[in-house]
Amino acid sequence: MPTDFEQLTQKMQQVLQPENSFDVEERQLLIGDRRATAWFVDAMTKDDVLERLLSHMVTLTAEQLAGITAEQFAKRHVPYTQATPEQDAQTAAVQILAGQTALLIEGFDAYLIIDLRSYPMRTLKEPEEDRVMLGAHDGFCESVKTNIALVRRRIRSTDFRVQHRVVGSKSHTDVAVCWLEGIAKPEDVQLILQKIERIDVGSLSMGHESLSEAMIKPKWFNPFPQFRYTERPDRASAAIAEGKVLVMVDNSPIVSMLPTSLPDFAQDTNEYYFGPNIGTFLRWVRALIILVSLFLIPIWYTAEIYPTDDRWKIFMELMIAELVLDAVKLATLHTPSSMGGMFGIIGTLILGEFAVNSGLFGEGVLLLMAFQAVATFVQPSFPLGYAFKFYRLLLTVLAALLGWWGFAGGVIILLVTAATTKSIGGEGYLAPFIPFRPAQLWRLLSRRRIHKDNS
Repeated sequence: MPTDFEQLTQKMQQVLQPENSFDVEERQLLIGDRRATAWFVDAMTKDDVLERLLSHMVTLTAEQLAGITAEQFAKRHVPYTQATPEQDAQTAAVQILAGQTALLIEGFDAYLIIDLRSYPMRTLKEPEEDRVMLGAHDGFCESVKTNIALVRRRIRSTDFRVQHRVVGSKSHTDVAVCWLEGIAKPEDVQLILQKIERIDVGSLSMGHESLSEAMIKPKWFNPFPQFRYTERPDRASAAIAEGKVLVMVDNSPIVSMLPTSLPDFAQDTNEYYFGPNIGTFLRWVRALIILVSLFLIPIWYTAEIYPTDDRWKIFMELMIAELVLDAVKLATLHTPSSMGGMFGIIGTLILGEFAVNSGLFGEGVLLLMAFQAVATFVQPSFPLGYAFKFYRLLLTVLAALLGWWGFAGGVIILLVTAATTKSIGGEGYLAPFIPFRPAQLWRLLSRRRIHKDNS
């Protein structure tokens, strides 16, 4: 009959199959005259710490191991890091593949899971799409533990809470939910935790986007984003101090700030690195440009403010220009950085002087498209930018078909869709407009000076 040690070893070998995985290591040891086996993933383990621990353990004597359990062994001989017993081989194997080390010693009835994780990650640097002129220049990375530390470094409060969940039957992805006790609404926290616990998917292959789609079923006719994202620790820390709940997904530098509403997207980090007067001015300019970018082209087309009677020719120019603008964005996204400047110059020449001189586009259409290209980057949320783009196209199409009645109908569709958009927690997607909250509206419109009640 095989011993308990042999049975537990065979169970782990059947589940983990280290012989079929190049990076999964299995080491046979002798600790206190007892057989022992260690399993770990080579590239995800702190090699120096593991070496020191094993060097200490192999010097132990049989008397030092006599009559102790796995938990007692961890308390006496694993002082550096967390170590917990685990009896189930499948659970232990998942933790090994997450970067932890499993140690099985003859005479113990459980695997000893030692936290020696060391994930490969890139250097912390400022996000390319969300820069500030003044202030911190660090950014989140793909390690959820590092991201939690970046927020905790800024919020050193005993009320800071972090709940850990594992999502995905195949990926077993770590998800962290962070909030400030007493500041965040308890019902929002519980709702978010419940939605994460109910997720039944195989893998969060696209990180934050997969998690958001699993938490809220998206509707194809509603392009409004229901999650507000950031890659900046300072912005995330400010949001959590204001009562938001942060949701972090391992392998993704994107952090979700919940609950969110549509007016929240008008805020930007740069506003808070300037004084209240300048910050308020920047906020008003941003909100104005967002509204102008949404309604300028439909109103310009509906009012027929163009030097030609062929309105359908102008309509086709607008549609083609929108398509070309997206093509340039996609091409720039996949263009190597060393060629980005040259590509921008070529694109400007082709879409600029050549297009006008050849009669492909009118000067008014080209000017409006140039404004739209600039306005796209005024607010940092790309999902919201494309939501406005879709409604801008809808307003233009309805205006082409029905004139001012079509434009009015498009505005009604826009308002109804925004008003009926469901957000996770909070008062509503259009708060503080619906329901109307004058005090919150004033806080939204103005950049207040810092004091004890706000960040």
